[in-house]
Amino acid sequence: MTVTASYLLLSLGGIAAVLLASLAPWAKTFTGTADLQADVQRSLLILALCMPAITLTSGFRGALEANHRFGVINLIRVPMGVFTFVGPLLSLSWFGPRLDAICAFLCLGRILACAVHAVYARAIFDGARGTMEWDRKLLRPLCTTGGWMTVSNIVSPLMGYADRFTVGAMISAAALTYYVTPHELVTKLWIIPGALTATLFPIFASKSSKDTSSELVLLSKTLHLLSVAMLVPTLSIAYFSFEILQAWISTDFAKASAGLMQLFCLGVFINALAHIPHTVLQGRGQARTTALIHVAEVLPFLILLAVLTHYFGIYGAAAAWLVRATVDTALMFYFCQQKLDFGPELFFTRQTIAVLAIEAIGFSLLATDMVFNKYALATVLVTIGIATLAQAHLASTKNSETTKHQSFK
Repeated sequence: MTVTASYLLLSLGGIAAVLLASLAPWAKTFTGTADLQADVQRSLLILALCMPAITLTSGFRGALEANHRFGVINLIRVPMGVFTFVGPLLSLSWFGPRLDAICAFLCLGRILACAVHAVYARAIFDGARGTMEWDRKLLRPLCTTGGWMTVSNIVSPLMGYADRFTVGAMISAAALTYYVTPHELVTKLWIIPGALTATLFPIFASKSSKDTSSELVLLSKTLHLLSVAMLVPTLSIAYFSFEILQAWISTDFAKASAGLMQLFCLGVFINALAHIPHTVLQGRGQARTTALIHVAEVLPFLILLAVLTHYFGIYGAAAAWLVRATVDTALMFYFCQQKLDFGPELFFTRQTIAVLAIEAIGFSLLATDMVFNKYALATVLVTIGIATLAQAHLASTKNSETTKHQSFK
């Protein structure tokens, strides 16, 4: 399957390259001077040459993730992330403010990343000797699953940016600044569930795994660890939202955006939990379900967003975003249980319910202004987080030692 998927991705990258190259002469007409038009056209052609490498890289990275080579992936990702910023800086110092030169540097980085991914993925291809050919039988399931995942990956980000366009169009650009800044800061916490689900997906996508009970235990533990990992930063940022924005930007900005940051913290915590059932559904071949959930959310969300923004301004937009995040999470958990016959007790153990109760109490106190000492609260939260993670680590170590002892016997 890895080889067939790679051929398919290479073909899709080639098609994207041809389309982008064909649009280059037309797109340059939207720019100003003749020099800038030529610069834009060259940049688009350079990007077109890079498209096959970009699509292939995603395939190689998926193969590495499926084989749990996350250390290798991070070893590649970190220097490439640095090069994303250093490359344009070098281009500016050597060639001046030229868009095509910057694009060339960035594309060179993408091509190098593809080559490095390919080198590390070679062992996986070598293990597939005898199947190093195009398998037409795999084409339909790959396109079907990939197509539904593409729908989710398009619709979900569109809803994620709809509130920004609405605020900018219905209120003002100044209001958009007050809205986007805390949103960008808090949503960066989604890197935590992203890291966990990257390791969870290949486990549930594997057709060869027969030990279903161990997978379900892993799922329950992952949800618990995720809830703890999100508890401390979301509550801490919510309680210190004013101080954070005041120190970072200004007192006036903090007065306008601190409340928004608190709403975003709650929404980020709730929707972070949705990453678990979303990953399980897609790993079990239910990408169509997640895509239809996202499609069904679009129209109600846009209507609610427009109404609340009209009557309540940027806080109405944030409330609409929070409602969508909550509904999305509820639907993901519901359909995960319905489609895969997972009982609610699998997801919500006593430990997880306790963490959710702490989060609920924390935000309830915040909403009623019944906050005592912020620093004492932060100390309690950090202590809870460290104690829970330490307990999980000890339990994992104990289970590992028990397994080894039983294997020895």
